[in-house]
Amino acid sequence: MKNIFKKFYRISSSYRGKLLLAFLLCTLIPVSLIAGISYKVSYKIASEKIIDSVKLAGTQLEIQISNTMLQAENVSDALQHDLYALNGIADKDLFLQLNFFTSLRSDISLYSDTFDFSHIFVLLDKDIFGSDEDVYFFNLDKLNDFDIDKNDLKNLGASSKWFFKQDIQLPRIVDQKRIIENAIICSRSMHNQQSGKIDYAFFIVIDASVFSDLLKTSFLDNPIDSYLITNKSEIIASSSAEQLNKKITDETFDKIRNNYGKIFENNNSLVYPLELNNGLSLMITIPKNYILSGTAVLLRSIIIALVITLTMTLIIIFLITRKLTSKILLLSDAMNKYSLNDDYEDTIPKLDLTEKDPEFYDEIDNLWVAFEAMNREIQKNIQSVLDLSLTEERLKYQLLQSQINPHFLYNILESIKTCQSLGKIDVANQMISDLTRFYRLSLRKSDVLITIEDEIEIIDLYLKMENLCHNNRINWNINLDDGIENFLICRFTLQPFIENSIKHGMSSGNRSININISAEYGDDTVIIIIEDDGIGMDQGTLNEVLEQITNGDISYNKNFGISNVNGRISSELYGNGELKITSKKNIGTKVRIEFDQMIEGLNNEKSFTG
Repeated sequence: MKNIFKKFYRISSSYRGKLLLAFLLCTLIPVSLIAGISYKVSYKIASEKIIDSVKLAGTQLEIQISNTMLQAENVSDALQHDLYALNGIADKDLFLQLNFFTSLRSDISLYSDTFDFSHIFVLLDKDIFGSDEDVYFFNLDKLNDFDIDKNDLKNLGASSKWFFKQDIQLPRIVDQKRIIENAIICSRSMHNQQSGKIDYAFFIVIDASVFSDLLKTSFLDNPIDSYLITNKSEIIASSSAEQLNKKITDETFDKIRNNYGKIFENNNSLVYPLELNNGLSLMITIPKNYILSGTAVLLRSIIIALVITLTMTLIIIFLITRKLTSKILLLSDAMNKYSLNDDYEDTIPKLDLTEKDPEFYDEIDNLWVAFEAMNREIQKNIQSVLDLSLTEERLKYQLLQSQINPHFLYNILESIKTCQSLGKIDVANQMISDLTRFYRLSLRKSDVLITIEDEIEIIDLYLKMENLCHNNRINWNINLDDGIENFLICRFTLQPFIENSIKHGMSSGNRSININISAEYGDDTVIIIIEDDGIGMDQGTLNEVLEQITNGDISYNKNFGISNVNGRISSELYGNGELKITSKKNIGTKVRIEFDQMIEGLNNEKSFTG
């Protein structure tokens, strides 16, 4: 056993063994992942298909059950009208009563036949004509014969009351008495306001077995069960006959009431409950093994395919590695001599490629050529990386110093102190709040790219604080096209231009300045324009700035902010943008920034005005 382990270890530690193992793992892992993902996806598709069909069937059942109950409500309205009229002619001509009574009986018979109600029976005062008909019309004194409690008739009136009865006895029809195991009853009554007695009452009886038949036909040839449940957790209709008249657990019933219209797990089933009218609930259960059975064939196929694939892969990899490793061992020997001997060129004649046409180099030959070239470039690249890192750190430092000006902070703090001394506590608090929000927005993220919405909010706060420092001599207007605020922009893109507008545009006297900022759509680009009516620049100064931007020079002492913005937005990583500046002396300056749309935002128009 020990010798076998050593032999296996020796084989696995060799390059060929490692290569064989690597190829095997590279095949096994993706194939296993694909198989697992395929099964998961298939299971999800199967479950979603079943759930969708259940939801569709549930919706149809809800409509059918609700329609049946709505029909009963409509009939109840019609009967209420007719019986009220009948009660009104109780002391009228007997012939008139007879005609009305005959018509009403025909209507009730038509309602029962048309809507497949089990029965409609009316209880009348014994003094009313026809109250002893004993088919559709009965004396109120016979209320107990139908096992209906007078309490069920309380609070009835303009609206119907629904209740559920077991083993209710219907009136004698011809020579039969019919007992309904589970009845759903729509009832209504009329009470005399003076005496408080019942003038009449009627009951529309629906056999719950009608709904059981409906539930059975909805899920044929599958183990999906459906139940019609009362507000007392009683099952009065079911696709499974053995579940009738049983009660579901309080825990399950609570889950049903809290998850109407949602799928939830209960034991080994998925449950889809729906809330119906009149205190009824529809519950559909899907056994989990039913979903699994739909993917069983796929699972077996995946396992067989996995075994066949791995076997063939192992054979192919074995043959390939045997041929491949012979040349790799030769290269390994050459690289060892290269690392240990300065005169490697004289000690590795088998890797001399001078007589071989480069067109016919294989991967190992190219690897040898690349090995030598790589060593020459490594030192150059290391030095370049070091230089680039130093430059990047310096740029970050200078950018931070450019954006968060200590002088600006000192002015704001001094303004806050002045306001507090003058008793302008509200203004001071607002300045503190704006300053806090400004620095929170400016420093909360290290990302180079932020949304235009965040950039605009920073600028709006910056302008508000600058305005306080300049005695409200700054007016600004910010307008954004619908949805454009959700696109990305380099952070602190706009602030250097706003700072320049305020710093240079207000440099003469106590004049005020108007700044307009807009963001609009270009051709798959975002265009941001900043305009001010400040003192502007002469052509010489403008040419100097434009030349600096065109050449890509970044000066740490002059126009750093503008040069920095141009350097960042012109990069392909940050928008492949373009910066244009126009200015006229004593008229103003216009900055146009255009860059690629880096996300697609939501439509939401925003406008900040100061």
